[in-house]
Amino acid sequence: MRGFICPNCGQRLAFEDVVCMKCGGALVFSPEKIAFSVVVGTIVGRSESAAADQPRMCADRHVARCNWLAAGD
Repeated sequence: MRGFICPNCGQRLAFEDVVCMKCGGALVFSPEKIAFSVVVGTIVGRSESAAADQPRMCADRHVARCNWLAAGD
């Protein structure tokens, strides 16, 4: 199994993590990069004014704890 680390603090991560237990950063997994990123700014959700091609968190993040980064529509 591939190991992952928090890009913010270096903490080891489990593949299903949505928050780093050490630094508290919200995590998203990019299937394109095969790596985690820490959420910064407005990527957490998509507002009405956000561009359609902007990446966003999976719509199932709060229901099924999906940590994948979804591509823009």
